[in-house]
Amino acid sequence: MSKSRPRMSTKNFIVTTIIDVAVFLVGYYALFWHPIINWKLFAGAVVTFLFNRFLIKTFIEAANRVNENDEYAQPTAPLPLNEGHQIQEIVSSRYSTSRPTIFLAIHGVLHRNQNESLELKQTFMEIFQAVPNVQIILSSDWRSDCDEPWLKRKLGIDLFSKIVGYTPVSLEHDRSFEIERVLQFKNPIKFVILDAEKVTTDRPNGLVVRTEGYKGIEQKHIDAIIDYLK
Repeated sequence: MSKSRPRMSTKNFIVTTIIDVAVFLVGYYALFWHPIINWKLFAGAVVTFLFNRFLIKTFIEAANRVNENDEYAQPTAPLPLNEGHQIQEIVSSRYSTSRPTIFLAIHGVLHRNQNESLELKQTFMEIFQAVPNVQIILSSDWRSDCDEPWLKRKLGIDLFSKIVGYTPVSLEHDRSFEIERVLQFKNPIKFVILDAEKVTTDRPNGLVVRTEGYKGIEQKHIDAIIDYLK
């Protein structure tokens, strides 16, 4: 996932800019406008300039900490999910319509059917090397079968940190309906549905990539996803 450069708040930017302008004017006055060079005034301007550099560094570091916290912000609903969870609870504030999205199933994709070793995870992670800003909505049954600590350990932080939400749980409808619920809430610029089951979408900004459950994700699937999302 690509990271934006941390920036201080508008208020802090205005404050530090005003200080810099004031320092420049005072320093210029001390050296050129004053009848004789005022070294005390100039020294004060230099000290203030250095202090302002410290303020700017502090403000940027604070902004960076906020960005890091937001980067790993997860949906508010605790796993496992059930039908009672609302869409606003299961999709985090990190979910952005301007970023390409993968609706990810696990069974028959990251591992072959009846095998939960995730032996194909590293193959799947190739997508993020080519398209770093991809976000994941987890559509796997794991969202309703396990808790968050187990899921984090199983997927690893490198993959778990890409998850920005989950599809809602519906006992009466299929996975296509669950995915459509998220798309109705927020429709990303492009999305891929990656699943071993038959899933459909009528949306023109989406691509369905279906794997064979006994094989899992293959290089041809990776290439198709990268070509579509880039």
